[in-house]
Amino acid sequence: MQAFTGVILAGGASRRMGRDKAMIAHNGKPLIQHMAKILTEAGAEEMVILGRPDLPGGIPDHTPGAGPVTALVDYLASRPSGSRHIIIPVDMPALKPEAIIRLARMKGWAHFERHMLPMLATAGHRFAPQPRRLRDLLAQHGAAVLPLSKSDTIQFTNLNTPNDLKHWRGMNAQAEGTSHV
Repeated sequence: MQAFTGVILAGGASRRMGRDKAMIAHNGKPLIQHMAKILTEAGAEEMVILGRPDLPGGIPDHTPGAGPVTALVDYLASRPSGSRHIIIPVDMPALKPEAIIRLARMKGWAHFERHMLPMLATAGHRFAPQPRRLRDLLAQHGAAVLPLSKSDTIQFTNLNTPNDLKHWRGMNAQAEGTSHV
């Protein structure tokens, strides 16, 4: 497996959630710490929290408010050509290190079917014209699409709204007998 930097997208305003998603408690710790742990367990050599200069390992968006694609393109443009980066969202608590390892084994840009994140990206590419959607960014680079079994799909659940969080906590409570989110 080739070296990679783990990148957590955490610069959004969390408008739909109504509070900072990065700081939502998961097993007694902020969700951002849980997501960083997943990347570390998968073998990330370096960690970057994109859009959160207030956190350790955090860097600012160069164009605040422009969205995750612009933040990601700006970030990749600042990195050494050929360097590899696995990008995950801050709000995917069921993600498993094994999914990250599958991406890390790929040679170039890659993502899972039906999910734009997590994704593997390599720096050193020109983005002209710059896409507005992750789907277009991945297509622009001919990203490989990794298959998923139905049982794997749950780990790609995003927590975007208070209802998503409530549903997620309820599912975990039923599955484990107690809530861990």
